[in-house]
Amino acid sequence: VLRSFIKFLIKQNYRLDKELKVVIITLFNSNFKLSDKEEISFRNSLPWLEYRFSLFYKYTYPSVINQTDKEFYWYVCFDINTPKNFLSRFKKNDKKKAFKVIISEYYDIGNRIKRKLYQSFNDDDIIISLRLDSDD
Repeated sequence: VLRSFIKFLIKQNYRLDKELKVVIITLFNSNFKLSDKEEISFRNSLPWLEYRFSLFYKYTYPSVINQTDKEFYWYVCFDINTPKNFLSRFKKNDKKKAFKVIISEYYDIGNRIKRKLYQSFNDDDIIISLRLDSDD
């Protein structure tokens, strides 16, 4: 439904030659506004990560991979201090290879996402991004 509506809007602006790209951004244990060192440490603790892991793979992941329209790009963002063994297990559970991982310092996550989009898409593409929480 969203894609049809967006195509309608594009048609109204006579931009029929543009390619529409839908990008889903999930901030797993990173946050654009997160700067409190205690909060960063808490979000990298194994109990918190394990709890969020279970929510993600129980609700978020199935919800996204079972979409009828599979024409989207999904980026899951992690803090640079996320334990490597957790990241490895997290990626291994992605059996459908549905997402790409972005790792960054909390203060640079916005720039890192922008760089990834610039690398991945053409200047002529129309990019629609949406944020999906890791427990939705």
